Amino acid sequence: MTVPEILEALDRHFIYLERSGDKLQVHVCFPDRYPLPPELKAELKTHKPELLKSLRFEEEADRLLLKSTHCLAAAILDRLLHHSTTISIKGESYRLKDKRRAGLIGREEVGAV
Repeated sequence: MTVPEILEALDRHFIYLERSGDKLQVHVCFPDRYPLPPELKAELKTHKPELLKSLRFEEEADRLLLKSTHCLAAAILDRLLHHSTTISIKGESYRLKDKRRAGLIGREEVGAV
């Protein structure tokens, strides 16, 4: 795996990295629901020097802010939807109907959604 592929896999598992000097800390947002896969852990160990280089200070600050926001949003949704029931509705939603009437989206875009 390349470093971008590793970072993408971490994003899919709600995991973010933090650089502390020459150490690489792994933070798992939902360890019970999305545990760190063993193959990804092995890739982290293998590519540790490259990952440390790629996480420069400026990028790290942006990434941590984005990841913490992503983790927070995922946690809020998880709490809200935990005991909820999913209802499938056929046809267009009122939001899409209103947008189509206002001319903001075309008919072909409505069918794609």
